[in-house]
Amino acid sequence: SLSIFENRAPYTIATFRAEDEEKPTQGIVYSIQILSSRYAGAFTINSSTGELSTTRPFDWESSNGVIVVSVIATDIPPAGLVAKNTFEYTLITILDENDNAPVFSKTLYTYSVTEAQLVPFDIAALSATDPDQR
Repeated sequence: SLSIFENRAPYTIATFRAEDEEKPTQGIVYSIQILSSRYAGAFTINSSTGELSTTRPFDWESSNGVIVVSVIATDIPPAGLVAKNTFEYTLITILDENDNAPVFSKTLYTYSVTEAQLVPFDIAALSATDPDQR
């Protein structure tokens, strides 16, 4: 499980390493599969080093907050042998930042108060919402 902050420029978030106990082998190639088309192209993995990186900023408010990425490691066998692979599902959680201002439920509030009203008293109950989680 990994976490990334919203609104960040692309960066490396993790490095995956796999080992192949069968010898001889000519290395391991890494690849990824994103399980939601919404995030297609949002991550990249270096096929040689296993470094997983984002390719763009994310927005917590327009997401469901969790992305599932399948990291695949495939061995490079000697000629004539069949390549084998393994995979690992990785949950990536988008962490919210306080990047939105609260918003009142209306743009204009109008109330009347009589001159004879005793004080103190409540004139109105206003409400505001903030799309940020924190």
